Amino acid sequence: MNQSSSGNTNSPAQKQSAVKQALFAIKDLRAKLDREQKLKQEPIAIVGMACRFPGGADTPEKFWELLENKTDAIGPIPADRFDLEEYYDPTPRAPGKMYVREGGFLKSDIRSFDPHFFNITPREAVNMDPQQRLLLEVSYEAIENAGILPENLKNTQSGVFVGMMFQDYLQHIVKYGRPEDIDIYTGTGNVASVAVGRISYTLGLQGPCVAVDTACSASLVAIHQAVQSLRNGESNLALAGGVTELLSPEMYCCVSWGGSRAPDARCMTFDSRAIGYVRSEGCGILVLKRLSDAVSAGDNILSVVKGSASNHGGPTSGLTVPNGVAQRDLLKQALRNSGLRPDQIDYIEAHGTGTPQGDPIEVNAIQGALSKDRTLERALTLGSVKTNLGHMETAAGVGGASKLVLSLMNQRIPSNLHFKEINPGIELEAIPARIADETREWPAHGEDARTGGVSSFGLSGIGAHVIVQEAPVLEESADAGDSGAGETEGAAAQYILPIFGESEGTLREMAGSYAAALEDPAGLASASTAEVCYAASFHRARKKLTLTVAGSDHADFIEKLKAFADGQERPGMAMRAYEPNAPHKIAFIASGQGPKFWPIDEEFLAAEPVFRSTLERCDAILQKLAGWSIMEQLRGNEERKDTSYTQPCLTAMQIALFELWKSWGVTPDAVVGHSMGEVPAAYMAGALSLEDAMTVIYHRGRLIQTLCD
Repeated sequence: MNQSSSGNTNSPAQKQSAVKQALFAIKDLRAKLDREQKLKQEPIAIVGMACRFPGGADTPEKFWELLENKTDAIGPIPADRFDLEEYYDPTPRAPGKMYVREGGFLKSDIRSFDPHFFNITPREAVNMDPQQRLLLEVSYEAIENAGILPENLKNTQSGVFVGMMFQDYLQHIVKYGRPEDIDIYTGTGNVASVAVGRISYTLGLQGPCVAVDTACSASLVAIHQAVQSLRNGESNLALAGGVTELLSPEMYCCVSWGGSRAPDARCMTFDSRAIGYVRSEGCGILVLKRLSDAVSAGDNILSVVKGSASNHGGPTSGLTVPNGVAQRDLLKQALRNSGLRPDQIDYIEAHGTGTPQGDPIEVNAIQGALSKDRTLERALTLGSVKTNLGHMETAAGVGGASKLVLSLMNQRIPSNLHFKEINPGIELEAIPARIADETREWPAHGEDARTGGVSSFGLSGIGAHVIVQEAPVLEESADAGDSGAGETEGAAAQYILPIFGESEGTLREMAGSYAAALEDPAGLASASTAEVCYAASFHRARKKLTLTVAGSDHADFIEKLKAFADGQERPGMAMRAYEPNAPHKIAFIASGQGPKFWPIDEEFLAAEPVFRSTLERCDAILQKLAGWSIMEQLRGNEERKDTSYTQPCLTAMQIALFELWKSWGVTPDAVVGHSMGEVPAAYMAGALSLEDAMTVIYHRGRLIQTLCD
């Protein structure tokens, strides 16, 4: 029998090949694992934010102004919430009573809501919890703040993670409403899962959608879950935050009986006088993306999440008693997740409710997690936004995170209010650390980026910690700023500002808001007129009505917008209906030889970089072919009648105008070319490259001129 036919032997070459294949397979697996590990540790960019916080902090700019001005946003409980006198009793633990008359409340009317804007019927809106209404508005504002058109998120893997807990509005309906008025909208309007689901439904999002209830830590836990979802690839964009509105007295009575409320309604975080907290309401939403995706999209990166963690305190002496060891481990876990050293954390935005026991426990946990290798020169700074806003409960975490983001952006740490003397149970020297008793600059330390952490701990025992770092410095691309939003000096510059709304009343309100923002140093006053108009044109969703205002500068727009808001008319304003589903189509027509355009408008050439750069590209191609310059011809005082000159110049002009319109977001559904216009039309349709188009038109013009001669 032939041994080679036994089938149980392999040649040395075959064995070597098998080993190589195994090595290649191992190498591929390692590369795949490396990619997955890198994804799970990738920084998460915060690209947008919006808020409604006490003290009139209805935008990030106004919120920062509130912090910079050391504003105490606590005030009387609004009369439209409930009858305070019926429930007030200065005696602690009086049954069914509250011993505090103040809190942190939104200045905007919680009843003001435009259901048509979100395609909701007025009948349905009546039974919608104001928290749902607020979430819709703030989520929409956050997306627009990120420079993203809301309609572009439809059918995308965009997630929603929102912390919310209370059902005050449902209690109000049951307590004061009529049984016959309870309907299906009562259910959908007052359920947390529907509140979050309504955001995804309205925007057409198809990523994860989660309502988080971990009590006071809910919104920060929601941010942590959003970060995890992005790193796991479940989401490509995420909205994360929380909401609380204080509409009924029952929960006030609960916490008053527990004795955790500060009688003077102030959170004196870290102070020896701290004996409790004050309840507040608010809503905040952050827009998150993976850093690599944000960089690729050219997003405005506000800051980046480096790491996050969440845990439970486990067994303690009581259900609501915090566990300092668990808090320390939470910070350590978030630090490991970030890949940073303890001494690289400059600032902690503390949970800091201002209770005699809670504050020392939290600071001791910070010492256990962040004191290693820390020197006095890099002393940790501690603060809490609750000293400004009060405790926004399920929105508290996103409030602290928003403050941290703004502090990183402005490189300043706001003052921790109401601080006079340290709580005797807190030892700052052991960290070492200091309280932000005054607003201070946030210095850089060598090559380390400015970095801070924010903590949030819930009545439920569930806590979260998120580490946030200043936005990385990115190299600008060669064509950065080449968006067609350039601005020129002089009276010739004219701009169009579009404003969109569901009704004429909404448009007039928005016109007034735009005028106020253009006057506000913390708003749009510092932006150029071109930037304002560009953002309004490309980063605002279209609605049923459009107001277009023509103007030359901020002052011009402010005067016209105020007039429109007051019901007056001005030249340069027009209101029209917008029908997004109507079958409107755009056609571009490239004309034949005939239009007069010599000499070219130098101001227009300087004002529109896209137009200018396209002409220059055409010029460079033609100079190689013919040895003469399109730019020189266009700047001449007289139009050349020679077709060998006219046709290339006219083609270059039409192509440059096409590219300019395209940069403004206007693209044709069809193109038509007449005579020599067939060549630029072919370029617009994608049938010819720029070099081919200029080559064809050069030879066409030269041959026709030969026939004319």
